[in-house]
Amino acid sequence: MNGEPETGIKPGEAGSETSPHPPQLAAWWQRAEAFLTGPLDALPLRLFEMAFTLSFLLRLTRNFPLSEWLTEDGFHLTSAEWVRLGYPPSMPLLTLWGAWCWFAATVGGAGCLLLGGVWRRPALGLLFLSAVYAQGVDYLSASSSNKIYIAVYAILTTGPGLWRDPGCGGWKVSAAPVRVLQATLLVIYFSAGWAKAFAGDWLKHSDVLFTQVQGIHRTDLAAWALRTLPAWAWTGQQHLALFFELTAPVLMGWRRLRPLRPLGFLLGGRHAFYDRPVDGKPHLFQRADVDILPAFHSQQFLAASGVGPRAQPTSSWRVKAATTG
Repeated sequence: MNGEPETGIKPGEAGSETSPHPPQLAAWWQRAEAFLTGPLDALPLRLFEMAFTLSFLLRLTRNFPLSEWLTEDGFHLTSAEWVRLGYPPSMPLLTLWGAWCWFAATVGGAGCLLLGGVWRRPALGLLFLSAVYAQGVDYLSASSSNKIYIAVYAILTTGPGLWRDPGCGGWKVSAAPVRVLQATLLVIYFSAGWAKAFAGDWLKHSDVLFTQVQGIHRTDLAAWALRTLPAWAWTGQQHLALFFELTAPVLMGWRRLRPLRPLGFLLGGRHAFYDRPVDGKPHLFQRADVDILPAFHSQQFLAASGVGPRAQPTSSWRVKAATTG
């Protein structure tokens, strides 16, 4: 028409057949959005919240008796002394009655969280405030793990809540808080490995782990291992643990390497068997703030382990949502 060749392309569609980048970019964005914020089965997150809260309560009991920890009956530095040491001013001490009320409120909040998720968000907020107070009332008794309790409870409190999926009847949760906690785990492991390798002696000497296990935190199992295992076994554990921590982002982030996760978690959690607190109290869950974070497995993994219900793939959407956890 009018001397112009017919190309078969309507106005406004020029180049649409030869430029696939916009559709590919949109598809990539949809996949990224589904990975970061899409729906996941809530069971792994609920199991993590329960185990994490149990570890928090057990960690608090290590500071008993309350009269020495939270009241003026025990030894405490003043706020001015904390400031001179580079810490923020300490939080006020309580009376013995107030200390028991605080602990009862913490246990009550944990109970609401553990018993089916009743009042889940207020309970998480209460546990967050309890962790903040446990950190600020006495910085000497609050170990570095308490900072992880504060961060994790803040993420869980401010993150999206749970909802019931009308299609399958199960509880769902946004992937956002799960991905943030997974990233936190990777940062913890990688930074620990980096510090050991480039700011410590783990690459300079082959007996670092063997020497550390002989310290005051030695357990009966560690003493047996020291008497029984040869030197090369300790060197092997040392290098395997270092390898796992430095490569944690790849081992945990690459789906094809998921079968290696249990071995990595065992290497990362070896201190649960070799270390004991100075006060001699049970060490179970003492470092669960780090070791229980790997509880974020898929629904299929939980079902195969007997923890969760068997997967029933009644729809393709449900199978996809279950396998992205």
